[in-house]
Amino acid sequence: MIGHVRGLGLMIGIEIVKPNEAQDHMGCYPADGELSALLQKKCFEAGLILERGGRHGCVLRLLPSLLISDAELDVFLDKFEQALLAAGVKPV
Repeated sequence: MIGHVRGLGLMIGIEIVKPNEAQDHMGCYPADGELSALLQKKCFEAGLILERGGRHGCVLRLLPSLLISDAELDVFLDKFEQALLAAGVKPV
């Protein structure tokens, strides 16, 4: 499940968490490094290259070209949704 999406400019991080587990003292769900790794693999199979970072490798990092077009962003969103579905995550 997607916890937080954050970034600066086109450097974007998508945090993958376990929403069915208890939140910590700061109200954050635990990291889900396994699902993050699976999503990275499914994204790669769909033609997307995402890096992993953050605690437990639970943040998928997007670092697109500054020259990316709106059409290319639409393609990314379609492929990312396919990867979510292939990993068993239902997009909201």
